[in-house]
Amino acid sequence: MSTNHTDNATDKEWYLFNGKEQEGPFTHAEIFSKIQNKQLKADEHLFCIGWQDWKTVKDCPNFQAALIPPPPKLPKIPPPPKMTTTPPPTVKEAPAVTKTSAPTERRQLPRACIAGQVIVHNQKDLSVGQAANISIGGVYIKTEEQHFKEGQRLLMTCKITGLEEKFQAKGIVMHYKDSESGRGYGIQFVNLDSHISDIIKQHLDKV
Repeated sequence: MSTNHTDNATDKEWYLFNGKEQEGPFTHAEIFSKIQNKQLKADEHLFCIGWQDWKTVKDCPNFQAALIPPPPKLPKIPPPPKMTTTPPPTVKEAPAVTKTSAPTERRQLPRACIAGQVIVHNQKDLSVGQAANISIGGVYIKTEEQHFKEGQRLLMTCKITGLEEKFQAKGIVMHYKDSESGRGYGIQFVNLDSHISDIIKQHLDKV
């Protein structure tokens, strides 16, 4: 019996029981949104096509990310006080010395192309995309849905082909790329669990 039905998030294959009557069908994203908006509680029941019986929301791995409480709001920090300073004395510059230096290279973490599904949300908006590449520093996700802005903190549920297990992680949006090759988000991991980091490293060593 399969309990993971998030591979096609647009299929209307989910039903809920509100204590009086059955409602549905809904898509995975619609159920996810209802849980986030407190319209569906952890101890209420869900049913998905292919299951043999109803399950409570808290027992459905598909919606564990929706039950995670939002991160606390960061306090507003006032700008630093303006300081009156005396400009430094003018110093005559020495003649420039011509020297040859090696070109600098941009250092990047080892990265590998991957496949799989990533659900991204910020307790308000949700986006489902396809994983394109990954490193221990972050992941690039292909999606046509542009809900988030640079600098926003997000929660992710990642189901990556080739990794031993599905994992959840926190991240921050670094950029949204819109090019001929496709659209998607570059997301940097924040405080990635050491166990997940080791799993990603092992995957990178294999490819």
